[in-house]
Amino acid sequence: MTNFAIRAFHLDLRIQVMTPGALRALADELVGFGFTTLVIEWEAAFPFRSHPVLANRYVYSRREIADFLKYCRSIGLKTLPIQQCFGHVEYILRHDRYAHLREDERDICQICPQKADQALPLFKELFSELMEAHDSEHFYVGCDETYVLGKCPACAARAAQHGKSRLYVDYLKQILELVNAMGKRPVCPADMLLKHPEAAGLLPKNTLLVDWNYGWAADRFGDPQPLRDAGFEFWGAMSLRCGPDNYYLTSWERHLGNFRDFVPYCRQNAYQGIVLTSWSTSGIYGFEWDTFYEPVAMHPIRRVYPLKGFRLLQAAFAKAVSANEPLEPAEFVKAYAKERFGLSAQHAASFHAALMADASPVYKPKKELARPVGEVLKSAVSAKRKLQALRPVRNASEFEHFKLMAAIRENYLHFKLIEEITESAGFDQKRRLSAIRELKLHLAKERGLARDFSRLTKGYLHPAEIASENGWRSRKWTLLLQTLQQNRTAI
Repeated sequence: MTNFAIRAFHLDLRIQVMTPGALRALADELVGFGFTTLVIEWEAAFPFRSHPVLANRYVYSRREIADFLKYCRSIGLKTLPIQQCFGHVEYILRHDRYAHLREDERDICQICPQKADQALPLFKELFSELMEAHDSEHFYVGCDETYVLGKCPACAARAAQHGKSRLYVDYLKQILELVNAMGKRPVCPADMLLKHPEAAGLLPKNTLLVDWNYGWAADRFGDPQPLRDAGFEFWGAMSLRCGPDNYYLTSWERHLGNFRDFVPYCRQNAYQGIVLTSWSTSGIYGFEWDTFYEPVAMHPIRRVYPLKGFRLLQAAFAKAVSANEPLEPAEFVKAYAKERFGLSAQHAASFHAALMADASPVYKPKKELARPVGEVLKSAVSAKRKLQALRPVRNASEFEHFKLMAAIRENYLHFKLIEEITESAGFDQKRRLSAIRELKLHLAKERGLARDFSRLTKGYLHPAEIASENGWRSRKWTLLLQTLQQNRTAI
């Protein structure tokens, strides 16, 4: 059994770049929950001196970074940076300066592992700046989900001769040795090593492997026991925002169940650290291209409701980690509602019922796997009404986020019903006019929800970000309305 020497919270700033004031408030909250470490994925929000072209429009100033990290130190919260250096590097490889490092010219998510000699100088410079700023004795190397591994001809030939594990490990080994040489202990995700473990023994033995599990079988990527037997130390990771969560769906029940099940697993297997991840997006991007697939602009695939709305799951994770017994999700949610919002036992039960509403996705690539929109909508309407009927005595602003998420989901499902009609074989000019009226009605409701969102996230996200998030949420339906309004061809 272990009490977890490291209790970390992972903050994803790839999109939804929080204001400096919001960062400080989060740090205070994390310390209050017993977290020891803040894992920060700055990505393009970090002001690299040596590679300024990587910055996005919300990049922090060097003074803002220094002030925040100094504040974390003052309250006893260590800061551990993540630098993606294998997969999930679209934000680097989109630029001409680094294009020669791509594994694939069209799927520009990954470094070619055969080009380590060219990639290592880049990452040494990025690592150096991040290490200089942060105080953790660890350094987190992003190397997960390298799904185009072995795609280029040179990599395909090497994988055919030596196996994918050797292809992956030979590159990762050089990255980890660089981290060690720079005086930090490397941390890296375990998923690809679990899938391809054959050459894992070549890696530095002080490497900490992160076994991330968001609610599935312990051996989904592969059996971790052989790596544990080989002497590798493990941390476990769970999530409060991950797929299929998006703006229209939050899987409260799944996340709570994840804490209930995986925290005891980590204890039983003597994991020394534990991490709560919070993904603002999937880490996958769509692109606007010019001729010869020259990247013009990059857009995140999947957005989720801002972290500000998920204090309940932070508290649930903290409870699961600190308690000797597995978390009881229903009991926890009801207790949280009573203590945090001052609700009666009856109203706390209603709050719990609202959060446990049907969280099924209604869109899937294989349509036969999707739940009927009408059935899911009934559950969403019921959940919204339950929340709207409750009157919190305390922390009303936090409670507003639950209500807004429920209202956004309900309105989205109305849009999906309209979309079903417009995509049906019987859709004609007469139905077009009806669909236009319905779209206008729900787009008007969305504008009201956007005003609520702006009010609740003011000072938390940048104003331009708030506008962007609001615009994106209704973009598909706005485009559909424009199409229907323009299509006036007589039958």
